[in-house]
Amino acid sequence: MFTTDSRTENFLTAMGVKFEYKNGLRLPEDFAKGWDTENIGRPVAVREDAVIEYATLMESGSAAPAPILCETQTGLRVLDGVQRLSAAGLQQETRVSAYVVSTDSED
Repeated sequence: MFTTDSRTENFLTAMGVKFEYKNGLRLPEDFAKGWDTENIGRPVAVREDAVIEYATLMESGSAAPAPILCETQTGLRVLDGVQRLSAAGLQQETRVSAYVVSTDSED
């Protein structure tokens, strides 16, 4: 479904962000309320055409780069990848992999 991506890892490393690639995250149980309406790293949270395109690719067996999430007290928040996660939901996926960044502040 989602795969590691050296570009993402290089970006996060260059930003000096601590991160971990995690498997088996429960969708949507592990996510903060409203996870599917925010994409903190993008100006427009959800683009329906992108969700459909990712879902089609996933259905044909193509792996997409893992989303980037932030762990908070209320659950995982999406920094980048809401389209991919929404497409996974359309494909009835209940477990996903993602990069989870560590931070001192939810802001």
